[in-house]
Amino acid sequence: MPSDNAIWDRFLIAYPDYFNAVSYDVRVGEGIQPAGEIDPAISEMAVLLTQRRIDVLGERQNKLFIIEVKQDPGVSILGQLLGYETLLRLQDPRIKDTEPIAIVNRIFPDLEKILAAHNIKFFVV
Repeated sequence: MPSDNAIWDRFLIAYPDYFNAVSYDVRVGEGIQPAGEIDPAISEMAVLLTQRRIDVLGERQNKLFIIEVKQDPGVSILGQLLGYETLLRLQDPRIKDTEPIAIVNRIFPDLEKILAAHNIKFFVV
């Protein structure tokens, strides 16, 4: 989304050296395999379209950061971050050191408390 891209751009300007490397739209999870006899290319496309996607996967000092970028974050951002972190670790059990981060344009007090209760760092940019 262009609005999310603008938030991410503001973060990079404010914190240019926060990550050593980043990857975008990182797929995690199994996705949904269509039932029945389906063309393999269509089946593969269906799986790719139904996998979850981490907005940004950042890396710094051997730690992976699962980053969700949102224009108008709600409580659902918590589920996304925790779910993506779980799926990433299931996908590669060697991954041990991860941290979810929310990067948002604004945050309401309730959401701030919810994220803090789960030790999830957030940046308002």
